[in-house]
Amino acid sequence: MFEKLSLFRTANLIISGIGATNELGGVVKKFSSGKVLIVTDKGVVAANLLNKIKSNLENHNIEYAIFDKVEHDPSIESIKDCLDFSNKQNSDLVISVGGGSSIDVGKTVAMLKGCGGNIKNYFGLDKVPRRGLPTIAVPTTAGTGSEVTPVAVLSIKQEHKKIGIQSPFIIPNVAIIDPLMTISCPSGVTAATGMDAFTHAIEAYLSINNSAITDMFALEAIKIISSNIRSAVAKGENIKARISMSQGSLYAGIAFANAGTAAVHAIAMTIGGAYNIPHGVANAMLLPYVMKYNALSNLEKMANIADAMKENINSLSPREAAMKAIEAVRQLSIDVGVMHALKEFGAKKEDIPELASEAIKVTRLLRNNPRNTTAKDIETILNEIY
Repeated sequence: MFEKLSLFRTANLIISGIGATNELGGVVKKFSSGKVLIVTDKGVVAANLLNKIKSNLENHNIEYAIFDKVEHDPSIESIKDCLDFSNKQNSDLVISVGGGSSIDVGKTVAMLKGCGGNIKNYFGLDKVPRRGLPTIAVPTTAGTGSEVTPVAVLSIKQEHKKIGIQSPFIIPNVAIIDPLMTISCPSGVTAATGMDAFTHAIEAYLSINNSAITDMFALEAIKIISSNIRSAVAKGENIKARISMSQGSLYAGIAFANAGTAAVHAIAMTIGGAYNIPHGVANAMLLPYVMKYNALSNLEKMANIADAMKENINSLSPREAAMKAIEAVRQLSIDVGVMHALKEFGAKKEDIPELASEAIKVTRLLRNNPRNTTAKDIETILNEIY
């Protein structure tokens, strides 16, 4: 596995475990001497998850301002609102508290504070010239992995599509993963974000940009998430399941931050933008069908996925074991309630060719796919989930 050149990056510091948020104030002091900006959303505020954050900062005599208007699937307009607010507060550090949307907004605003210019200039791969403000990410879901990744995904509402900024310069300086911050996460969100993390793990494991290190994190994430997501969805206060899901999500984030995601995410970004489908739900819909398409590229790894999910593959051929993995993934999505058909979100059959032609343009992700993919192949997959 060391025969090919690979790079490995993650947050400079990862603090994880029960009560990890208690370390926040001391960490902030290492980066900031002024006012910090907290980026979050109304749901986090309503769940009282900011109380511990605010108390900890106040105990360290750290001044803060709160931007709590992050929207689901944040738009360019919401980035501008947050940036304007940050400029008025003259903040010198960004703390993102929430799911992937809040963390992505925080990462993007911190980048713009340091780099300036039009946000559209940074869409794509490696367009960011340097680091912006220091960033600390505190996830309240076990799903996106954005606290350790070089990616921020934004929506262009007028065009009904999503687009990404990818650069090592936007990886948060510090990730603080406290499973207690996820306890109040609703079951539907737990399921969608958990399947998002699960998709990260599988796509990273199958990516052609993988390495021995990413395989280690990805396979462990597959084991942990598949063993615990049902329990976390069924009973959110199950602290053992919450701890495991936070661990699995972190491992999956580390894996895909370096190996990349592939066709599932390329297509999910397209249909998610077109029909406002939650990202984790779109991934869950597509995952078993893209796995089926990719299966012949690496039957051995597909069998390893089945084994990691505790499927009995003894005496099975590699192909039979691979099919076991696909069915196990499909059943997992059904069990946690996120397996849907595309038409449930308002899609029409005649939309599919255009969706495929848009998805094939997401080369940043498709180049990681283990099987070469055409627009016609994507049409076939979309017809299967229709």
